[in-house]
Amino acid sequence: MEQIRGRRLLQPGMRLMRRLPLPRKMMLMALLLLPPLLLMLGLSLSDGLRTLAAADRARAGAALARDLGDMAVLVQLHRTLSLQVAGTQSAEMISARDGVRRQITRALEHVETRRAEMPEALRLEDVWPAERERLQALAQGRLPERRAEMLAEHGARAARLSQLAWLSSERAGVLFDADPAATLLADLSVERLPPWLETTALAGSRGIELLQRDVMPREAAMMLALADDLERAAGTMLPRLQALDRAGAGVLPGAPAARERLQHLAGTIRGIFDREAIEAEVLPFQRETAEVLQLLGQLEQESWGRLDERLMQRAQAQRVHLAGLLALNLAGVLLTLYLAICFYRGFVEALGEVSAAVGAVAAGDLTRAVRIEGADEMAEVGRSLEAMSARLSALVGEIRSSAVRIDQAGGQVSGGGDMLRQRTEEQSAELHRTVGSVQQLDSLVGASSRAADALQHLAAGLHGDASTGSEAMQAAIGAMSALQDSVRRVAEINAVIDDIAFQTNMLALNASIEASRAGEAGRGFAVVAGEIRGLAARCSQAAAEVHALIEATALQAGQSRGAIDEAGQRIEALSSGIDQISARLLTLAEGSSSQRDSLAGVAATIESLDALTRHNAEIAVQSSRSAGVLSTQATVLRRSVATIRLRDATVEEARELAEQAVARIDELGLDPALVEFNLPDGPWSQRGMFVFVIDGADRFAAHAARPELAGQRVDETPSMSADAADALIRAGREAARQGRGWIDYLGLDPVSGGSIRKSAYVIALRDEELFLGCGVSREGVDAFGAQAPARVPAPELEIA
Repeated sequence: MEQIRGRRLLQPGMRLMRRLPLPRKMMLMALLLLPPLLLMLGLSLSDGLRTLAAADRARAGAALARDLGDMAVLVQLHRTLSLQVAGTQSAEMISARDGVRRQITRALEHVETRRAEMPEALRLEDVWPAERERLQALAQGRLPERRAEMLAEHGARAARLSQLAWLSSERAGVLFDADPAATLLADLSVERLPPWLETTALAGSRGIELLQRDVMPREAAMMLALADDLERAAGTMLPRLQALDRAGAGVLPGAPAARERLQHLAGTIRGIFDREAIEAEVLPFQRETAEVLQLLGQLEQESWGRLDERLMQRAQAQRVHLAGLLALNLAGVLLTLYLAICFYRGFVEALGEVSAAVGAVAAGDLTRAVRIEGADEMAEVGRSLEAMSARLSALVGEIRSSAVRIDQAGGQVSGGGDMLRQRTEEQSAELHRTVGSVQQLDSLVGASSRAADALQHLAAGLHGDASTGSEAMQAAIGAMSALQDSVRRVAEINAVIDDIAFQTNMLALNASIEASRAGEAGRGFAVVAGEIRGLAARCSQAAAEVHALIEATALQAGQSRGAIDEAGQRIEALSSGIDQISARLLTLAEGSSSQRDSLAGVAATIESLDALTRHNAEIAVQSSRSAGVLSTQATVLRRSVATIRLRDATVEEARELAEQAVARIDELGLDPALVEFNLPDGPWSQRGMFVFVIDGADRFAAHAARPELAGQRVDETPSMSADAADALIRAGREAARQGRGWIDYLGLDPVSGGSIRKSAYVIALRDEELFLGCGVSREGVDAFGAQAPARVPAPELEIA
């Protein structure tokens, strides 16, 4: 419910914003934001100017109050000097008095000049003119002749000037300043120091007058009262000076000396007038009084100077603050205008770029790239639009490429269907001829069956003869085995005889040795031993000959045994073969009879195959017609997207570029054309397609996209595995052997150098070892979320 109310509340504003163009929207927003901003700026400036004007007014009022206070000091000094002149008529005093009068005149002129520069509210027009007349009369010496009246006139002028100083400070706001230090300084300068100066001046002038004549008790009491006032003034001065220091105004340099001299003056007055007999010199008292007045005047100057410095600093600070505020606000306004202009320009440019890109897409131009810098929403929209355009371009390119391939495949399927129909008709004719051959085969099988029966009877007779021969061979083998046993026994006996001859020879040798040891007695025995040795030697020789004869006999017996064994084995093999022949002839006879039965079924099956073949021929005709329709639809699809301009090339353009490259080779020759293909940024590498040539050594003879690969083996390309490179070469050469054709493979990205899915149209060159191809990217399907292959696929071959 609340959302519905919110939508209803926003509907008028939304309708207005939807109707207004962007410049008017921006102007409306500026008109709505600018007045409050200017109002805030005006209020800030107005408040700052009021504060600055108040600071300047306070300083002007304080300056006028200071001038009036200085003039009051001059009036008090004039009073003192006038009394001295009346008592002494000293030329020095008269000159000093006239100098003070000139100072009063200049002070009046200075006050008039300052009043003329001040605001009208601070000029004291309501009270100053009358006081100015009286001060001018005082400066001109028009004073009452009586001393009491003269003193009263000076007192009245000094008091009036103090009042005017207070009034000027009050109207300027100094007395009620927010700064405690300024308030204390104004209070000290306007309300405290003038009475102290007046009291000091009055005490000095009265004291000088009394010291020049006899003093009455009442007059002495008056002087002691003035001394008490001076003492109280000195006591009051200390806490105020401490308050000034705590308020941050610092210590006035002349304050300690003025306070000390004021206390000393009060003590001097008490020392002079607190006696019955008053005796004192006028000049020392006059000098001390003048010194105290001078110190109090200096303190007043310091107080006014510190106040003026404080007010000036505040005014300067306010000016700096006002200038900073003005600069800040102006900078804010300028920055706001700058940002608004930049926002407008950036937004309009980005919107224009998006509008132009959308218009290009609507017009079928997908080659326009959307370039919006930044990270705002418009930049995000631009990036999304760029991605959409790129993906749409890839999709349309894939459609166009697929349409070309489908058109070619449809033509191939149609041609294949016609060939299949023709071959099916030929197969049907062959089946008719096969039926006749089967009938002939049936008669031949019958004859073979009869011949097999005759051969089986003949094989049975041969089997009996072979069995008799086998039994005779077994008897011969037994006789030869007995002969071999006798030969072995004779060989053993001959070995015993040979051993006996050897032992006899050894005994004869030992007998000869013993006969030689016996000398003459054994000579006859030695002759017998020699004969025995000779007999043993002949026995040994005879045994050796017998052994040789036995070995020859054993060898001949073994060879005879082997020949007889071999003959027996062959007779047994012949008997076994005759058995097998007999069994197989029996099986052949049985199989021939069953074949005659099966041939009838084969003939029936061939007749059904003939009917099925005729049906397949009809299906082939329909398939050919469907393939023709598919090719027509692919052509229509290709034409429907042919007007769309794409960023990347399609397979049709790749085929055209490959044919142009072959024509260029025919025009220039192979070597000059290869040099041209390897030129950087040449016309043979454009919009994602490029021409390449592979030689018989499986090397790139040319690579238009990356000329540095020329001379490098295909399987050494960094972005292709050895298996993928080998499969590419084999598929390329197979297509080249067919003349020309398409292959799909993983190849180089000419921009990033990585592996991407590609198709290439391959054409065989005149040199059979070389083939030319034009590769084009086929990443359109993957760009729309298709799964990338998990392993490198073998290139697919399609012959155009």
